[in-house]
Amino acid sequence: MAAATLAAAVWGGLLISHSDGFHAAAMNTVAPDDVLITKFVQTALAYDTGFNEVSPLYRVHKWSRPVRIALHDDASVRWRAEVTEIAHMLTRLTGLTVTVVDAGAKLSPNFHVHIVPSDEFAGHANAHYPSEEDQDFSNSRCAAVFDSVLEEIVRAAAVIRAEHPQTLIHHCLWEEIVQAFGLFGDTNHIHVSVFNETGPRLTRLSVNDMIIVRTLYDSAIRPGMPRDDVITFAHQIIPHLTERVRAEGVQ
Repeated sequence: MAAATLAAAVWGGLLISHSDGFHAAAMNTVAPDDVLITKFVQTALAYDTGFNEVSPLYRVHKWSRPVRIALHDDASVRWRAEVTEIAHMLTRLTGLTVTVVDAGAKLSPNFHVHIVPSDEFAGHANAHYPSEEDQDFSNSRCAAVFDSVLEEIVRAAAVIRAEHPQTLIHHCLWEEIVQAFGLFGDTNHIHVSVFNETGPRLTRLSVNDMIIVRTLYDSAIRPGMPRDDVITFAHQIIPHLTERVRAEGVQ
């Protein structure tokens, strides 16, 4: 089995206020096509190696089967509605069936969410990490890990420290769950984006984030597709999406 992994750290930053006019406007402003293409490449064809630093991926990773998300422990009550909203958004953007299920559901979950005390954080993250060697999560405020077979993501988990303020947990849920769908790189190429460690801490996806997710999950892009082919398709897909959004709004 081929395995791929992600450990994405969330660092300090601002939390977005929806009453903040500047950020609210930026949430709904479509970036130029060339900026979006660059951001897509930095996000879907790269992985984090440090604070807004990425290394390239040479094949794309994505889900292609239904995703069943289970929340564990106290998170299953407190955050179920929020994760259900994220699942609905991802269903709409990816075309996959993304649902929230009970941990003991008949169809076993393939995506797990843990919000746990710091002394349990590394243990939960490593439990889902597809390697026998434990990883160092000491600098991670929240993390996503995934396992893939031939670059098709088949299992994932998001782990968040419970000591965070509620607003930061809210942000981490959006960032880590969405990133575990194959969007691993954080860069500041677009400031107001869930895929940026120096920007405002979003508690929903910006319009540009939605375009990036939809680009990755266009049917023309398949798991394992080589980097150059993905970039070629991105140059075709993104102008079409931005034209539609500008004409019709987000659908």
